[in-house]
Amino acid sequence: MTADRRLLTSDADWGHDRGATRTVPADRSRLPASVQVSGGSSVPASRDDRRLWRAGRIAEQAAVIPADRWTTHFRTMEISMRSRFAARPSRPARLALIAVAAVALTATATVNATADSRSSTARACGTKDLNFKVSSETQAGGYLLVTAKAKSGVTCYLKGVFPSASFGSSADTEVAPAEQAVSENVTLSGSTAAYAGINPKTTNNDFGKEFERLHLSVAGDETNSITLNLPETVKVDRPIATNWHADPAEAVPFSD
Repeated sequence: MTADRRLLTSDADWGHDRGATRTVPADRSRLPASVQVSGGSSVPASRDDRRLWRAGRIAEQAAVIPADRWTTHFRTMEISMRSRFAARPSRPARLALIAVAAVALTATATVNATADSRSSTARACGTKDLNFKVSSETQAGGYLLVTAKAKSGVTCYLKGVFPSASFGSSADTEVAPAEQAVSENVTLSGSTAAYAGINPKTTNNDFGKEFERLHLSVAGDETNSITLNLPETVKVDRPIATNWHADPAEAVPFSD
């Protein structure tokens, strides 16, 4: 087969630079009528032009290939061309994949931003942000369990320290810490509660004063202290209090 009748079936026949132009054989009458020749002897090396050129050459080649080899020859060319186009996703498919990935990333970023926003909006609780209740418990020789809940529409956190509390106006009725370390903060919202246990008498004797009320506030917010009625009269001598805890089982004020 002569060079002039060589079948052009790949980009290699046109060179590797797809953006360049290629020289057309002298006999331009062999080109399909739909291919527009520009510049006299060259055409743009676009994909559509190459397909039309190949179609014309295939038709011409059919005249010189023995009939008994047509099926094998053109089947081989068909498989080769299909493999090339199947190797790379179409542009719409690539755009669809990019869009899906962008949506997934946006959703993840939105979730993270929402979580961060909720965390950053929580503030430290003040005494006026909370509702308090005092109950009497029998464990560990008896103690008072203080329950704190956020008021409606309030979201805040209690630091893991003991509350500021006293039974009277004298300093010896103020509670001391029952724990030596700081606990985890407790975030309050809705029905979530925090608990602190108060042991009014840690001495093993008959001394002490009796009280029916408890003065209570969040640590550092003593100016907004409130007064709570106790479920029963208690004798007070060197009282202690636990930190605020999310679990009432951790708010048992064991004394040495």
